[in-house]
Amino acid sequence: MTTTLPDADFHRKKASCYVPSLEEMSAMQKRFAEEYLIDLSPKQAAIRAGYPPEKAAYAAAQVMKHPPVRDYIAKLMAQRSKRVGMTADRVLDRLGAIVFGDARKLFTETGGLRSPTELTQDDVLLIAGVKTRRIVALNEEGKMQPEEITEIKTVDNLAAISLAMKHLGMLNEKLDVNVVHTLADRLNAAHKRVADRHGGARGPIIDGEFVEDVAKSLADLESETYALQRQIAHEAQPAPMLTWDDVL
Repeated sequence: MTTTLPDADFHRKKASCYVPSLEEMSAMQKRFAEEYLIDLSPKQAAIRAGYPPEKAAYAAAQVMKHPPVRDYIAKLMAQRSKRVGMTADRVLDRLGAIVFGDARKLFTETGGLRSPTELTQDDVLLIAGVKTRRIVALNEEGKMQPEEITEIKTVDNLAAISLAMKHLGMLNEKLDVNVVHTLADRLNAAHKRVADRHGGARGPIIDGEFVEDVAKSLADLESETYALQRQIAHEAQPAPMLTWDDVL
């Protein structure tokens, strides 16, 4: 029996996706973690770290499963956040400035856009973009002259409110249908209420026996049963969406 050993090229290709033990991290994996912070693209980070481009996606997926690599990436991100002052409190403070910001502060009394020196830091957060267009219009003398129109686009306030509401737990996307009493319990209660309205403990149908006015009793029971079915169907509907009055 002849045994064929893998060639050197096989070992080289396999080593390019080699994942060390749980306690160690190779130099290439460390480089991958550092490159990952640039654009948060696993495939591109693998290519820049030296993995073969044709195997970069697979190599990145394997390396990202390695616990020391994930821990090292988390450590690098925490260090970077500390350096730039990127904290949760600061992010929420900026989000709050957008949610409660007043876009009217961006304009002068005549409707023009205020100069950058007149805007506060919170005011600037409300601006998504500024565009200037040049047009030709008639002046007071009836002559054509060039004019500039400045257009401003504000940030999506509804999106900011939605993010804030999610952070506060105000958006419950789960449908909770919690029926305490079964349909049988409610129907039995309906029988009792109909019987009580007819002035006796005997219900319209009790142990197979009917009251004297069967037609009227059955009509009352059918009406109340229909009302109960509508009530159960209504309780199973999703909660209504919040309105501006609920938010503000």
